[in-house]
Amino acid sequence: MAIFDNSYDHYGYGNHDISQGMEHIKVIKTKKLKDKVGRKCEPGDWVTAHFKTFNLHEEKLEDTKNYKKGKPISFPIGHYEVPKCWEIALTSLKAGERIRMECPAFYAYGGEQKYGHFGSVQIPANSDLVFELDVLNCEDSKEDLD
Repeated sequence: MAIFDNSYDHYGYGNHDISQGMEHIKVIKTKKLKDKVGRKCEPGDWVTAHFKTFNLHEEKLEDTKNYKKGKPISFPIGHYEVPKCWEIALTSLKAGERIRMECPAFYAYGGEQKYGHFGSVQIPANSDLVFELDVLNCEDSKEDLD
């Protein structure tokens, strides 16, 4: 699909466009990671998060807590460094929240076979996936991240 093949930049997207994208993502569960949640994530923000990836049979494919010495990843929203469904869902979350969501292949990793971020497992082409994101921080700039 063209959605996946092209760079995804939602700086020009309005709330209506993001809402349309959320119609394709099945939110399984959201919860607070701590008592007080932080700043709402916005397009253009830098995010720090832990993530897990599962196939639809609940087999874990990726987990930042088991790799990278347990360190979370940081990325900007809107520069297509992460799956499109993350970027769409993040704009409805705040720092300190967790989301578990089922994403169709065209919002996940698309139509090509891919190695997981940690190189240990192959994710087949056109795979619908379940992602769990722990949003640790959302800030205006990379320098403001913890």
